[in-house]
Amino acid sequence: MSYDRSVNGWTVGEGAGAVVLKRLDTARKDRDRIYAAIEAVSLVRAGSAPSGEGVFQACQQALDLAGITPAEIGYLEVSGSGVEGEDRAEVE
Repeated sequence: MSYDRSVNGWTVGEGAGAVVLKRLDTARKDRDRIYAAIEAVSLVRAGSAPSGEGVFQACQQALDLAGITPAEIGYLEVSGSGVEGEDRAEVE
C-alpha cells in the first residue's frame, strides 16, 4: 500500500498498464466502451515544496470545475512516490 505506515519509500514492481484517452463525443460516436471520463484537471503551483494546502487547492479547483462534490468521487488515485514531502502533502 502506498501510504502504509510500515512502507519505507517507493518499491520496484513489475507490470504494465495503458491509459487510452479519446474525446468523449468521439468515443460515443464510435460506440466505444467508456470506463471513465475526465471532467476537470487542475494544477496549482504551491512553491518549492509540496504542501497539503497546495494539494487541497488543486482538488477543490478540479471539483469546482467539474461541478461535483467529494462524495461523488468513486475512485481516487495517488502517486505514493516515496518522496517524504510529496507523500505527506497527499496524505494531508
